[in-house]
Parts: sequence; structure tokens; C-alpha cells
Amino acid sequence: MQNDPETRTKPMDQACRFVEEGPLGYFIEFQPGNGTRYLVGLSRLNAYPETRKAVGGVEEGGWLVTWINAKKCCVLQPEGYLAPHFLQEKLGTSRADAIVLGRLIAHFTDREVDTWEPAETE
Repeated sequence: MQNDPETRTKPMDQACRFVEEGPLGYFIEFQPGNGTRYLVGLSRLNAYPETRKAVGGVEEGGWLVTWINAKKCCVLQPEGYLAPHFLQEKLGTSRADAIVLGRLIAHFTDREVDTWEPAETE
């Protein structure tokens, strides 16, 4: 099994050691091959009927992201771009953890994620 040389992690299908899919989301054990183990919960949010908004003003169908290892969570809108610096701030992660968690969350919530590569200079 060859690790991805750019990210030094396994491909997503090999790194997800356990995925439990339920009616509202996922519980994932993620071992990307870099010596870490992430436990993550991804839950769909239902809106309150009177406001059509869910927790924290997120639109219906948004996501509650729980990083179980760190006992931290944040909410995401149903769609959109996912920036690792957002996860770093909201979940209190290191830059490296934010990049790996971003790849995982983007995979399951069907969105794009930044790899946080430095911009090329001329």
C-alpha cells in the first residue's frame, strides 16, 4: 500500500477504518497513515419550523461537525467551500490536523477543500 506522496496520507477509502452511517449522518474512525487517529461525527441539522434555520443560524441540511478526540464541534452550512483555517479556528486544531480533517469532512459532505498550499510567487 503506497501513501500519497503529496499529503503523506493514505487514500480516503483505505484511511476510513470504520464508518457508521445513520439516518442523520456519519460516525467515522479515520486513520490517514500519518500516526494519527481521528474520531469524527457528521450530523445533518434539521431546521426549526418557525425560522427555517437550524443551530447557529445554519440553513436546513447543514452539518454539525464533532471532533470527538478534542471534544469540540462546529456547524457548517449545507454547501460551500471548506477552508482549513476555519476548522483550525473553530475546532482548535493544529494546521496539520485542520488539513487532514478538512479532507475527511469535504469527502463526506460533498464539498471542495483548500489544501492550504502556499501561493506561488513570481
